[in-house]
Amino acid sequence: MAVDDMVVVPISEDAAYTLGTEHGEARIGDETVGIDWRVTNIYRREADGWKIVHHHTDFSSEVAQALGM
Repeated sequence: MAVDDMVVVPISEDAAYTLGTEHGEARIGDETVGIDWRVTNIYRREADGWKIVHHHTDFSSEVAQALGM
């Protein structure tokens, strides 16, 4: 996966979040689908560095089609 248009938003010295557009591919069963969705990641600083504590993306119409939704 690659992320474009990333914006980093500090919340405090130990917390931040990023916004961007995630691009890539995923396999669902035998089908490979393209992914192009907005993404939000929330980070917390821990003793050994920054860790993602939450990951959220938009619903993808390509994934929904592959799932028969």
